[in-house]
Amino acid sequence: MYLTTFDPFTAGYRRQLTFIPTGVIAEETADDPALTQAIRGHALEVTGFVRDGMPAMMRGMMGSGMMGPGMMGPR
Repeated sequence: MYLTTFDPFTAGYRRQLTFIPTGVIAEETADDPALTQAIRGHALEVTGFVRDGMPAMMRGMMGSGMMGPGMMGPR
């Protein structure tokens, strides 16, 4: 998961949100090439969640071990 790779308060990171009738446009930019790659990776994840819904999100959480032990985690 790319979101944990960067802190939104990192120097050189910028985000502009523009609200439009059909939703929102989020434009993220960075001076650091590694941070730019993290932003792009995160955008691909979010796009998958939007396109595929809750099952895509759950696959991501279950695959990374975010759920941990318990009701939905490993047994």
